[in-house]
Amino acid sequence: MPLVSITECYYIAAIVLSISFFNIVLSRIAGYFNIQDEFQRKAVHVTVGIATISYPFIFDSYHGAILTNIILVALSLLIKKVKFFYNLAGKSLYAVKRKSKGEFYFLIGSGALAYLSMHNIFIYVVSMSLLTFSDTVAALIGVNYAKVSFSGVDGKKSYEGMFTFFIFSLVLILITMLLLSDNLSIPHKSMVVIATITAIVVTIIEACAWDGLDNILIPLSTYSLLSNLIPKPLSVLMLDLSSIMVFLVLVYYRKDIRLMTQAKLGLLLIAFYLWVVKGLWWLLPFVIVRAVVPFLVKIEHEARFDIKAVISMGGAPFVWSVISQHFPNVNFYTAVLTAAISTLSILVIIRLDDKKIKISTSNIVLYTSVACALIMPIYYLYDPKNIKEFIIYHAPKMYIICCITTFGFVRFCEVLSKKIPIWKRHFLFTMLASGLGMV
Repeated sequence: MPLVSITECYYIAAIVLSISFFNIVLSRIAGYFNIQDEFQRKAVHVTVGIATISYPFIFDSYHGAILTNIILVALSLLIKKVKFFYNLAGKSLYAVKRKSKGEFYFLIGSGALAYLSMHNIFIYVVSMSLLTFSDTVAALIGVNYAKVSFSGVDGKKSYEGMFTFFIFSLVLILITMLLLSDNLSIPHKSMVVIATITAIVVTIIEACAWDGLDNILIPLSTYSLLSNLIPKPLSVLMLDLSSIMVFLVLVYYRKDIRLMTQAKLGLLLIAFYLWVVKGLWWLLPFVIVRAVVPFLVKIEHEARFDIKAVISMGGAPFVWSVISQHFPNVNFYTAVLTAAISTLSILVIIRLDDKKIKISTSNIVLYTSVACALIMPIYYLYDPKNIKEFIIYHAPKMYIICCITTFGFVRFCEVLSKKIPIWKRHFLFTMLASGLGMV
């Protein structure tokens, strides 16, 4: 039996041809009517978004959706690289000249979402609707009416755009829930709380993302969050909503000149996600790392931590919390603890390097030992019944892995110090250590 039926092939052809025709027409009329560049780009964004929203209604499985997206990615590359096709249909798609891979990330994000949730029409439609409509309206409001803004990695973000994104997301989620309420069996009070939490979190994700990464993060995080929130009773949902408001006050409004606004939002996002999805014991290692960082990393007057620094410190536990939702029988907690130990030991090495202190093997062993002493006792609180197994088997393995990966980080920096930004090196080696620590 073929993965895609003949009828679905016709649907794929219709989608690809319709999007191509729209791009050609928009590229032709944009100059005549002096259509704003951002509006052209978002018009294409909405067109492709509407097409992807239709996937659960026209395809029997995710295979048709993924095949459609592969063809659209190939078409986008053709338009971008070949001058003839660029002149024909690319002026609207690439009207905005800023560097971004958003058009590719959009198709990757919707394809991944189709694979994960084509069987759940509500979650799929909500996730893609937020990306298609909320993101579009927020971007247009931010470009044309922004008065209050903050600096991001790839430019300024506006509070007006954030507020618009939140309101549109809240309304879209509630409308979709009400339309599909017969299939969901969710009390109306729970609907309001779920919609509010999801809208807040996705708004923060949009504010933190750069280089078009929101096109992947928004649909996948919405899927992950809704999958976790929908089964919860109202009392637990109210606790989650209260938690995010507390995190918002503690992290965002706390006067910390060391953190850029985007970095504060990133801290809030990671902390809340760990709390809601995995609970206190997954959050605790991240809190310890965050508390220790000011003592390890000193910055000058004008220097501030951005979102990339936050990702290097908290990205690994965030990734493992997402992955763990799809493998409920696998214990990922040792990976989270290993990530925290690796993060602390690497931060010390970075600090020593900044002070021009020679980094020796004994330094690596010493500071990794201190990091282990800070982090490993948490396991007793998490799983006291299996603490003996942890001490005998997991703890020595985690310690050795963190020593080796920290040593590898030092040697890697010596060879490729100028080719890869330090936050990427830090994140990659933390992911490597935590992945090995879970084995």
